[in-house]
Amino acid sequence: MVTRLIFVCHGQLPQERQNGLQLVKLIDSTPGFRAFFAEAVHDTDGLSQHIFANLERCDGFLAVMHKRGEVEFMGTKLTRASVWVQQELAIVTFLNYQRASRRKIKVRVFVQRGIEREGLVETLILNPIPFERDEELPEMVQSWLLGPDFKG
Repeated sequence: MVTRLIFVCHGQLPQERQNGLQLVKLIDSTPGFRAFFAEAVHDTDGLSQHIFANLERCDGFLAVMHKRGEVEFMGTKLTRASVWVQQELAIVTFLNYQRASRRKIKVRVFVQRGIEREGLVETLILNPIPFERDEELPEMVQSWLLGPDFKG
C-alpha cells in the first residue's frame, strides 16, 4: 500500500498547536496516510531540511487558518490569519505550477469564519472551507482523505 504524506500547515499558538496535533493523530491513524507537522521538528535545519523538503515531497497540503487578530489597513479593520500559513500555501502553489504535467499536491484549506481573505487565498480558486470551531475539522479532514482526491 502506498503511504501518502500530508503536510499539516497549522498555526503554532497553544490552542492551534493542540488542534494541529489532533489532526496529525487522525491522519496517522488513517490507513495509507502519514502526517508532517512542523511542531515536531526540533533542530536548526528546520526551514530548509524539514519545511521545504516536506512541502516538496508531500502528496497533500492541509491548511487551517485561525483568527489571529485585527489589523487596520486604509481605514478598514480586518481579521487576519497566520502569515506563515499563507506563505506555505504560496510555496505549494508555486510547486504545483512547476509540476504542470506531473503529480500535483492536493490542497485543502479551512478558514475560520470572519477571517478576511488576503494574498493568494483571495486570488486563487481554492474555495476554502469555512469553519467556526476546531471540533468541526476532524470529520471534514477525514472526508477529504477518503474522498476522490486520493483515490486510485
